[in-house]
Amino acid sequence: MLFDLSRLQKITNPLYYPTFGTRFYEELYFGGAGSGKSVNIARKFVYRIITEQYHKFLFTRKVGRTLQESVFLEATNACRSFGMIENFHFFVNKTEKRITFPHLNSEILCVGLDNVAKLKSITGVTGIWIEEITELLYRDYLQLKGRMRGIQKNFKQIIMSCNPININHWVKQKLIDKRSTKSHGRFEVGDGWMVLHSTYLDNYFLDEQDRKTYEGYKDEDEYFYKVYTLGEWGALGNLIYSKWKRFKDDKDLDWYDWVGYGQDFGYNHPNAIIKIGMQDDNIYVIDEMYLTKHTNNEIIKRAPEIIHDKMSELTADSNQPGFIREWAEAGYNVWGAHKPAGSVAEGLSWIKSKKVFVHERCVNTWNEYQGYKYKEKSDGEILEEPVKLKDDAMDALRYGLDPIRLQVNCGAVA
Repeated sequence: MLFDLSRLQKITNPLYYPTFGTRFYEELYFGGAGSGKSVNIARKFVYRIITEQYHKFLFTRKVGRTLQESVFLEATNACRSFGMIENFHFFVNKTEKRITFPHLNSEILCVGLDNVAKLKSITGVTGIWIEEITELLYRDYLQLKGRMRGIQKNFKQIIMSCNPININHWVKQKLIDKRSTKSHGRFEVGDGWMVLHSTYLDNYFLDEQDRKTYEGYKDEDEYFYKVYTLGEWGALGNLIYSKWKRFKDDKDLDWYDWVGYGQDFGYNHPNAIIKIGMQDDNIYVIDEMYLTKHTNNEIIKRAPEIIHDKMSELTADSNQPGFIREWAEAGYNVWGAHKPAGSVAEGLSWIKSKKVFVHERCVNTWNEYQGYKYKEKSDGEILEEPVKLKDDAMDALRYGLDPIRLQVNCGAVA
């Protein structure tokens, strides 16, 4: 088989190049946005298929709906990045989220943890990539480790990746703090264990606008700069919400007193649709759709994945009347959110007065909740307005609850 190692060097950031030779049973890559860690991990697995063969790799995230735009996309891009290599032919099945390599007796399977039946049927796994490990509960992590059983021809490996959230997360406490490691440059290594921290500065393939975006977080909020740009584990203060709880079991929609939806429009930042239920004055976040780089029309086509009744109340960001009209023309019962002066503070105060339960599948809503905080001035003064970063699901939730909070439809379609 022909393999040009110099090509691997050309397409790989220098920090990550040594990782193609690391053989630790567990490896954790964490750091800031835009650091290139997901691209590198996908390429490492494809590199192993090319050079070792006989592999069945499992790429996974908490929710299967997120696979298409994350690990499955990275896997297909990684295959293409190696170019033309003798006997390196791969076939992509978008429906099953499967990539097969018939000449190399290998395959990559992309499965969400919410697809329990499919996960249980997968055997003979030689490697696992857990993208956004912070989305998982600790029990999810333990169950995934059990997927790699039996003697294999090649070494087995679990690779995990994430952007850090708060310093009290179980990933930080159990997978970093409680494990003994020694520093080797940018690598922390221990017995069967490796940790690598990276930032956007390690990614030589970013353009200047990307770099300005990540640096711009510093002007918005120091905490967000440390967490999302520098990739540090943050200690949060000034949180807007607290004591939200997660739930696991699905309930029949008839159990709720009311079910509706909220939407915050976005393209470069996420377009968030939140499915909300009310029962006994408690708020339930039932489901979410959280997509980037999708046009409004593309999201309308995918809306039936989360909105099963077009007549349900959908309250969307009223700053985008053109988008709202497109939803109305598609047959949805959509309204613009009520946004007079002071409406944000009023909406936050109303939600804070309720008990809020978030389904385990709504990982983006939960992640935003953990970092949703009030602005703080350089002199320490706390302002009565939220930081406008990583708040798409929070805005969608507030919009969606307007019909209940105000007891009216929120406004005419533009």
